[in-house]
Amino acid sequence: MIELIISPSNRAHLGALERIESMTLAKRIQYKEDQEPTLLDGGQEYRGLEKIDAYLDEMEQIVAQWYECRCDKYEDL
Repeated sequence: MIELIISPSNRAHLGALERIESMTLAKRIQYKEDQEPTLLDGGQEYRGLEKIDAYLDEMEQIVAQWYECRCDKYEDL
């Protein structure tokens, strides 16, 4: 499960929340004022929007592949 800790009054932090919600992943959101945005997943910690955005870029690619029809990958089996 992804855990996101953000400051609710910082609009830039809310962008990360919107991206996570759009991916339909298990998540827990914590709001703490004046908090550096932090994302926790599987024992890994990502601090700051730049690192969180890079992680979310990777996750969006993985989620997109979940629904991709890839029958061509198995033609030779």
